[in-house]
Amino acid sequence: MKKVLLLISVVLALGLFAAMVYAATPEELFKQADDAYTKEDLAAVKATMKGLEAIAASNEAAAWRFGRASYFVGARTDDAKTQEGIFSKGYETLRPYYDKGSKDVNTNYWFALNAGKYGKIKGVLKSLFLVKPMRAACNNVVAKNPGYEEGGAYTLLGALEYEVPGGDLAKGIDYFNKGLKYNPDGIAVNLYLGKSYYKQKEYAKAKERLEFLMANGKAKTKDDRKDMAEGKELLAKVIKEMN
Repeated sequence: MKKVLLLISVVLALGLFAAMVYAATPEELFKQADDAYTKEDLAAVKATMKGLEAIAASNEAAAWRFGRASYFVGARTDDAKTQEGIFSKGYETLRPYYDKGSKDVNTNYWFALNAGKYGKIKGVLKSLFLVKPMRAACNNVVAKNPGYEEGGAYTLLGALEYEVPGGDLAKGIDYFNKGLKYNPDGIAVNLYLGKSYYKQKEYAKAKERLEFLMANGKAKTKDDRKDMAEGKELLAKVIKEMN
């Protein structure tokens, strides 16, 4: 009898908890998601994702927060195949809002960033169809709020010029330098700037950026660590070219 009463108590407690979660307003969920992201709490960010995804199709504020969480979690995921699935879902969740012409800075930025990460894993030739919408989305961001997420849209615009066949390297360098003003210690922006200068055979400038990156880059994610390793390897090549 005691076991039955205990089981009933547990079931009731779980039901009450589920009801509380279900009853949470979107505003309460958004606050939880924003707090988790601000604190860079991976477990807390993951905990908000199901709730955000459940209402994302009818709520743009939920959709871009889900996209932000997808990027945050994906960048901290080791397995490339799992990463691909996470970034793909973030991109697909935001795509309907982008396709409808949303000019919301949050929507455009996290749409472009998830698309970029997804595309990089798939490979350039398989993801060329993403270039035009990514570029347009980033331009929407810099037109309204160029410093959003530490100027990340400028870094993404520069990366497109660097990565896509036929890209304008000089234009990319201009984008990176604009992004650098908002995020001087940023890993991706310094690495891409170093890579761009190296490609142009401007070895002294490449060395300066890469040495700065090695001294100031603070890796937080798997992708950051990969970029730092690439920067270290490239710096050795630059020094060899200069000797």
